Amino acid sequence: MLVIANKVVGKILQIMFSGEYSEINVPSAASVINRLSDRYGAPTTTTRAFEESDDHLFSEFPHPLLPTVGIEIELPHRELDPNLSFVMPRGTDYDQLDDSKREQADQIFDGIDNTWKPRMTDLAEAGLIIGDDSFSELIFPPYYSSNELNQLVSYLYEAGLVPNGRELPLHITLGGIDASSEPLHLQRLARMVELLDGTTDRRLHEPLMGSMSHWVQKDKRGYLERRPSELAGDEHSGVELRALSARSSEQLTKVTWRAQWMGACLKAWLEASNPERANSVNTVPFDGYERGAMIDTWISLTQFFDNIYKINDAPLDEAWGAPMDRTEFWLKHHVMCSTNLINMPQKKQLCEVVDGVLRDIRGVTLRHYGSRLAMRGELTD
Repeated sequence: MLVIANKVVGKILQIMFSGEYSEINVPSAASVINRLSDRYGAPTTTTRAFEESDDHLFSEFPHPLLPTVGIEIELPHRELDPNLSFVMPRGTDYDQLDDSKREQADQIFDGIDNTWKPRMTDLAEAGLIIGDDSFSELIFPPYYSSNELNQLVSYLYEAGLVPNGRELPLHITLGGIDASSEPLHLQRLARMVELLDGTTDRRLHEPLMGSMSHWVQKDKRGYLERRPSELAGDEHSGVELRALSARSSEQLTKVTWRAQWMGACLKAWLEASNPERANSVNTVPFDGYERGAMIDTWISLTQFFDNIYKINDAPLDEAWGAPMDRTEFWLKHHVMCSTNLINMPQKKQLCEVVDGVLRDIRGVTLRHYGSRLAMRGELTD
C-alpha cells in the first residue's frame, strides 16, 4: 500500500472565469462537506464508483496525462418542482399563460424560491459557485482525481442539495486536452460518454424541440473547446462535454470517472508521435509504460465504438456537425442513448466492457506511476 509522504507540494488551483466570474481558490471536497454538515448532517455513505482508497495518489501527485475534471449541474425550475410542467408544458412561455395558469405558476416559483434559495446560499458559502440564470447552476471546481469530486457529489445527493431521480442538465469539463486538430476524436469522446449512460434521449432531444439549428445551447456538436481563461490553474486547453444529464449519485459518479479516464487515453494519443501511435510497444520508453498503454487503449476504444456506430449507420469517422446537418446520424444516436435502453442487458454489458478496460488502464497507471514516485523517494511504504 502506498502512503503519501508529508512533503507533498501544496499547489493551489485557481479557476478563471472570463467575464461572469472572478478568480477564486478551489476548495477541497472535504472542506465543502465540513461547512455543510452542521446544517445538513454528516455524510453516512460514500459513492466511489470504481475507485479505491489509494486514488489519493492522483490527487496529491497529478499524473500529466490525467485531465482535471469539473462539472456543472443545472437545476431548472421544471426539475425542482415537476408540477410546473403541468402548468407550463415544455415549449410554453410564461407570457403565453392565461391569468389562472400564471397565478399557479407564480405559486410554484415562490415555493421553489423559498426552498432552494437558502440552499443555494449555503452552497455558495461552503465554496461552490452558483450560476446566475433563470435556474440555478452548481459549478464544481476541477479536481485532479474524480474520486474527490465524487465524494462531494455523493454528499450533495444524500443531503438533498441535488434532487435525486431527475434528469438534470450536466456539463463535464476535462482540462488539459487540446484536440483542435483532431475534432473527430473529440466527437468520439463526446458520443462515448453520452452512450455510456451519460445522457438520455430526452436530454438530447430538448434542443431540437424549437429548431434543428441549435445544439445544447451555445454549440451544435455537444461539446465546446475551452480557452485558457476559462480553465483552472495553468491549463491551456480543455473540452466541455455539454449534452449530458445527472440522474443519481451512482450514475453521475460513474460517468465522471469514465470521462476522466477516457479523456486520459485520448490525451495520451493526441500527444503521441506518429510512430508511437503505430507501434507504442516498441517506441514508448518503459519509464512511460502507462502512456503507451493509454495510447493503445484509445485506439482500441475508437475501433470498438466506430464498429458499433457503423452497424447503426451513424459512422463516427465522419463529422456530424449540427443535428440539421446529419439529422439521420443524430436520430440514431438518440435511439442508442434512449432512456428505455439504459437498463437493457446490452447497455449494461457495454458499460461493463468499457469499465473493465478503464479499470485496467487505471491499475497500470497506478502501478507504474506509483513505482516511479517511490523510486524518487516521493512515496513511502
